[in-house]
Amino acid sequence: MRRLEKFARYFRNLFSLLFVVLAGNLVLIMILNVWTKSYQAYIQVGDIADMLTRDEAGGYAMPQKGTDRLDWYEAFAFLIGEDGTVLWEYGMPEELPREYSRKDIAVFTRWYLKEYPVYTLILEDGIFVVGKQKGTVWKYTMIEFQDTMDVYVRCMPAILLGNVLLLGGLPFLLARRQTYREERERSTWIAGVSHDIRTPLSLTLGAASEIRRESSEEETLQRAALIEEQTLRIRELIVNLNAENKLTYGMGKWEREDILLAPFLRELLCDTLNRGPGEQYTLEVEIAKELEQCVLRADRSLVRRLLENLIRNSIVHNPKGCYIVVRLTPQRAKKGRFAVLTVEDDGVGVTQEQLRALRRPVKWDKLSEHGLGLRVVRQIAALYRWRIRFEPGDKGGLRCQVTVRTARRNCLDISQETD
Repeated sequence: MRRLEKFARYFRNLFSLLFVVLAGNLVLIMILNVWTKSYQAYIQVGDIADMLTRDEAGGYAMPQKGTDRLDWYEAFAFLIGEDGTVLWEYGMPEELPREYSRKDIAVFTRWYLKEYPVYTLILEDGIFVVGKQKGTVWKYTMIEFQDTMDVYVRCMPAILLGNVLLLGGLPFLLARRQTYREERERSTWIAGVSHDIRTPLSLTLGAASEIRRESSEEETLQRAALIEEQTLRIRELIVNLNAENKLTYGMGKWEREDILLAPFLRELLCDTLNRGPGEQYTLEVEIAKELEQCVLRADRSLVRRLLENLIRNSIVHNPKGCYIVVRLTPQRAKKGRFAVLTVEDDGVGVTQEQLRALRRPVKWDKLSEHGLGLRVVRQIAALYRWRIRFEPGDKGGLRCQVTVRTARRNCLDISQETD
C-alpha cells in the first residue's frame, strides 16, 4: 500500500510539474509576443485592399484611413497591373522596381521581394502587394509529400503516447527500483533484529519462569512476573513489527487456507489463558450455533495475529482487569455469506477523539494512539477487504467488529436464519 501511495504521489508531482512548466511557457510566449508587438506583423491585406478606390480618370487612390493603417503597420503598398507595371503605390522603397515580369511575381509571392517581406492579394485590376521593412518578418515555406504527411498524422498519437510513456515510465522504473531496494533493506534489517533478539528473549522468559518456580518470596515473585510480562510484551512488539512491515510493503507471502472458525477461536482463547494474563481478566468465547461449521479462507497466522492484538489491546489498556468476550455471529446480507468477529471488553473504554483516530485512514508514517497492535489489525482487515468498526461497548469498554466473508461451500446458509 505504501509503495502504491509513493508511486501515486510521484505521478501527481510529475504531472503537476509538467503542467506548471507548460503554463509557464505559454505565459512567457504571451509576454514575449506583447513585448515585441509581434501581433502588429499580421497585416489584414484584404481590409487595406478594400480601401483602394479608382477615380473617373482611371487612377487609383486610398483614403487617409488606409494610409494611416499602413503607417501603423510601418508598411508600404502598391498595385501591379495586368502588364506588370505598378499602377499605384504608397511608401514604396525607391530600390524596388516599378515593373515586374510573371517570373518576378511568382517568386516574391512565395518568398521575399528583394529581402522585403511582402503579402499579396489578387484583385480584378491586378495584384495588390503590402510589404514591410527588411528584417521585420520571418517567412518560411515548408513543402512535404502528402503521403508523408498522412503517415505523420497516423503516427502522431503513437509518437505522443511514446513520449508520455518515456517521460513518465523511465523515472517511474528508477523510483520503483530504488523504493524496492530500500524496502528490501528495511525488511532484512527487521528480520535480522527479530532473529537476534529471539534467543535473549527466550533466555529471559526461561529465567523468569525458573525464579517464579523456585522462589517463595512475594517481592521476588512479583519482580519475576514483571520481567516475564515485559519480555512477552517485547516479543509481541517484534512480531507486530514484522507483520506491519510485510503488510505495508507487500513483502510477505500469505497463504489462503480453510480455517474452521469455531475450534480456531476456542484454541486461541485457551492459548491466551495458558499464558496467564492475570486473575483480574475474564475471557470467554461465544459462537452462534449455526456457525459451528463456518469456514474462513485466509492466512491462519494473520487471523490469529488480528485476534491476539485485539485481546492484547484490551489487556494492556485495562491493567485493573476486565471482562473480554470473543463472539462469532452471523450477519444477514443480500449477496454472499458473512460472519462478524467481535472482540469486546467492559474496561475503561475510549474517548471520542480516540475513536475518530481509529476510524481515520491509516497513515503510514504515523502510529495511532493505540500503537502498533491496532495498526496491524486494520492492515490485515484491509488486506482481505474486511469491514472493521471500532465503537464503545455495551458496558462502556471498547468493541471491535470485523465483518468477514466466509467460504460458501462450507458454511450454512445463514441468510435463511431468523434474527
